[in-house]
Amino acid sequence: MFATNENDPRNPVALYKIYAQKRPANFCDVNDPFYLAPNTIMKQESESDHKESVQWFIRQKIGMNKLSKMLRMMATEAGLPVEKTPDQSFNSQAPGPKA
Repeated sequence: MFATNENDPRNPVALYKIYAQKRPANFCDVNDPFYLAPNTIMKQESESDHKESVQWFIRQKIGMNKLSKMLRMMATEAGLPVEKTPDQSFNSQAPGPKA
């Protein structure tokens, strides 16, 4: 994945930088989960507050079912085909314990 024009609202590098800014500051370690649960309790911002400082996520990973539901909804709204196949979860693709 490469950066596109910096004025492009779909520039993946710029989008990642925004995502990284909105994560909790003390939850950005390589061992912390990448997909975080959204902050659903937002405090009202005053006129003087900067929107850049608002934290969009909480220190909790998002559940697999919620993530799957969100991805299906995004694909549907983008007009992409959404196929359901039995037992095709992330967990079923994870390697098992070594014998």
